[in-house]
Amino acid sequence: MATTIQLDPKNDLILEDLAARIGQTKEELLRQLVDIAVEELEHFYSAVEIAEKVRTGEEQVFSSAEVKAHLGLAD
Repeated sequence: MATTIQLDPKNDLILEDLAARIGQTKEELLRQLVDIAVEELEHFYSAVEIAEKVRTGEEQVFSSAEVKAHLGLAD
């Protein structure tokens, strides 16, 4: 699926320079950037959702002492 974006001229120039230096096209670099960014955004928003569940009491939280005791590792 094609999507068109307008890059900031500075970023466009940086991408063109980098692409030329490493022997890839600007499009290849943009695909890599999107892949990385999408994965990072997924992780970020998952953490936000979990933090909200912890805040509202929907997600249970355990101290390290409780985890150690549960695993039989208590001092």
